[in-house]
Order: sequence, then C-alpha cells, then structure tokens
Amino acid sequence: MHKGSASCRLGFSGEDGGYCVDLGYPDPYYPFPLDPAIKLEAMWTGELPTRASLFAERRGPMVRLRSARTGEWRESVSDLPEFNSMITHAAEPGFSPFASGCAAGASTTPCAPTRRRRCAARS
Repeated sequence: MHKGSASCRLGFSGEDGGYCVDLGYPDPYYPFPLDPAIKLEAMWTGELPTRASLFAERRGPMVRLRSARTGEWRESVSDLPEFNSMITHAAEPGFSPFASGCAAGASTTPCAPTRRRRCAARS
C-alpha cells in the first residue's frame, strides 16, 4: 500500500494545440493500488494553455467540453473511471474538434506533421 500522494504530469504542445495529463495513485479501495489513475486532463488550442484556449477539461470523474460553435461549457461525462481517458471516452461531434481528431488518432490540420509522409528507416 502506498502512503502520501504522488503526481506525474505528462503532456505535449505544438502550434495546433496541446494535451496534458496528471497521474496519481488510485482510490484506496481500488483492487490494483499501484496502477496509475488519471486525476486531471486538459486540451487546448495554440502552443500554451490559457483559460481562453482550453476546450476540454477533466477533473476526477467529470469531463467538460467547450462548444466549438458557441464557446459554452457543457458537462460531457460525470462518471468517467480513473483509468479511462477523456480522449477516448468523451469526444463528441460539434464539441472541441481537436479532441475528436485526437480520439481518431489524427490531427485536424491537413498540413500537420503527423500527416506528412516519412521514411521509417534512414541510412
């Protein structure tokens, strides 16, 4: 059993947007006490996260998404298990198109580096 708290923050950011996740220990009653649990997640547009650029946010089991059309926040999921990510379980059409693109495994920008052809091996 673990004592105290631990946090591991991971993320990435680029011109199109970014994502970060904060991992910690799960609930003490969870049967696998050393497995990482997702405590916080955030997605934003642009290189740096700000209140204005944030469009998807998870705090504990609750996920909020900002409408791409109106800018209004809406609760998407209220009971997301701590071992599931909002990227795969909370993306919705009409809300945060970047999140929908990440869930599909592709960038929403046609000229994004992930869509360029590359050689897998170099000599």
